[in-house]
Amino acid sequence: MEGARIAWVHIDLEAYPWTLQKHVYKCLEEEKSAYMRFDRIVCVSDSVERAMRRRYGLHNTVTVLNPVDTEEILSLSQAGGEIVPVRPGFQMVSVGRLDWQKGYDRLIPIIRRLRDKGLNVSLIIIGEGKERFALERQIAREGLQQSVYLPGFLENPYAILHQMDLFVCSSRAEGYSLAIAEAMILGLPVVSTNCSGPDILLDGGKYGALCDNDESLYATLLQAVSNPAFLSGLREKSLARRDFFRMERTMQQITSILEQVSNNADCQHHHPRL
Repeated sequence: MEGARIAWVHIDLEAYPWTLQKHVYKCLEEEKSAYMRFDRIVCVSDSVERAMRRRYGLHNTVTVLNPVDTEEILSLSQAGGEIVPVRPGFQMVSVGRLDWQKGYDRLIPIIRRLRDKGLNVSLIIIGEGKERFALERQIAREGLQQSVYLPGFLENPYAILHQMDLFVCSSRAEGYSLAIAEAMILGLPVVSTNCSGPDILLDGGKYGALCDNDESLYATLLQAVSNPAFLSGLREKSLARRDFFRMERTMQQITSILEQVSNNADCQHHHPRL
């Protein structure tokens, strides 16, 4: 397969152009030129692919969801080994880097609002990142030290996930959102902001709740906490989506792409290597 080049894009670079923000490329044209050197660009969701086409004018793109090992996740969820305080009341969980992109700074005030309504809710955010100290200060300002917990990176987060009542994603931008896929495999109800990745995983809201803004996120979480029938419906939707994440389905797509690129490598025009 010598000479064939494939790129994998895991985030909506239109909504979150981190490569330019962090000066990976000098300008948009330089970045576009780099992508044009690839034979195929694999995007982890339809919305990521649409963003790549709009932003760079590319046509050598294809969507393939990230492979997920469903059986391993289910097995690890029963393995234990992680010690995180499981508090009484309604427990939400999120998984991701402690980063502005993940939107935890806007989720924490929502937890405060829910508690101000007399609801016994708590939130565990599994992950580590550069925003830890800022989030810890915010948690302290909101008086949520006993309600919002940052355990950091966990070797086996599934052992904690399966004990939770609901998974929440507050991201400003996503690609595929492996965390949402894993939560749905475990049958957790999912409430997410409406951004790239979650929209395809939840199929536009068919398999979970999508929220367009902070107020919508608050209102949906309020309903999930206070309305058992609504929460039960979200759980049933997650379980109904489980087969969508079968690894065999995704690996067949990946194998097909590799074969296509390999077969075309000798007859396609190649640009100089990067």
